[in-house]
Amino acid sequence: MLNKNLGQHFNKKSADSSPYNVGPFNISSFGDYQPNYLQEPTALACLKIICNTVSSLPIECKYEGKKYNEFSEKLPDGVSVLVRKPNDDETISQLSSKIAANLVCHSEAYLQIKMIGAKNGIGGRLRSIECIPTGNVTRTQDGNGKWKYGGVDNQNKRIISEEIVRLTGVSLDSRVVNILKNSKEIFNLSLNGIQSASNNHKRGPKNAGFIQYEEKLKDETYNRLDARLNSLGNDDSTGDIVILDKGATFTPNPFNMKDTQLAESMELSVEQIAMLMGVPLQLLGGTGDSSFKDMNEIRQGFLSITINPIIKAIEDAIHNKLNYEYIIDYQEKDFLNSNYETRVRLGMEMFKLGLVSNIETRATADMDSDGIEERFVIESNNNSFGQQEEQQREITNE
Repeated sequence: MLNKNLGQHFNKKSADSSPYNVGPFNISSFGDYQPNYLQEPTALACLKIICNTVSSLPIECKYEGKKYNEFSEKLPDGVSVLVRKPNDDETISQLSSKIAANLVCHSEAYLQIKMIGAKNGIGGRLRSIECIPTGNVTRTQDGNGKWKYGGVDNQNKRIISEEIVRLTGVSLDSRVVNILKNSKEIFNLSLNGIQSASNNHKRGPKNAGFIQYEEKLKDETYNRLDARLNSLGNDDSTGDIVILDKGATFTPNPFNMKDTQLAESMELSVEQIAMLMGVPLQLLGGTGDSSFKDMNEIRQGFLSITINPIIKAIEDAIHNKLNYEYIIDYQEKDFLNSNYETRVRLGMEMFKLGLVSNIETRATADMDSDGIEERFVIESNNNSFGQQEEQQREITNE
């Protein structure tokens, strides 16, 4: 058997020696500096998934004892800012996505919360909320150790310190730990792999394979075949073919060693970046960790590890700035139970265990509950029904 890699006879150097272009990214908050994690495809895919998830979560706002959402009628002005249009240029989903992107990329974000009738940024009624690029905001401590904010806002106006709220991710002290920036070598490795693959495939086709003979070749036959193959590497032999004699067969091999090495390196980079950014590989189209049994567990893990810390930071910042006059709540249940059949099944199981009422169960199935008396299951072994007071009485007696 003759094992002959034909690739070496067809590799022709490309006339285009220009370096690999990693993309036309230019984000204002980074200035002239373009971080490598905004040039790496896996990181961009992870960032897109995180931001899209946060921006798609419905928001509910509680104000003066009443609950509102974006579809509620006669929204108070301040509530409208929180569930519909936070400022003149954005919707609430756009603002949520921008805040999430800043927290992922910088481990911090700055909100400018303006109030109507406020004096030096204090008091008044909620007017607007904007996310200010981190590069536009400066932080200094005064003589009393209180942090003051300066810089310019999105309208190029001077920032009023009292209007700024800082959100942070991972931090050891007053400074945040920028996870992505501190992991630049992982992103460099991936980008180098992409560049190597691009350069490798620019050189021409990788015709490789095995020529097989039933019997051992004589030296004369081998030398003649080798000369034919080498002649195909010349520019003036385009279109020529090798005639295989004496029952020889050719089995193509679509990958060579270089392809395999690049594929393994890039696969490892994808896994490392996805782990670093908290996105399950299954959401990127990979096989991922086998410890996840189904898509519901994947969503639950992604929500608890990655999404919840982001929305909790947003909620806490707004609550504290507005003295808990407005209570906002990102609704994660729609993300967890996006499959209708799964949502209904889980609702029924929770109802049978007495965890939710019949009205709440119908809500999970998008069913109207007008005129229905609210009841709970108080004995899960035979599904006896009762009102909430009866259920509480049973628990107390036990």
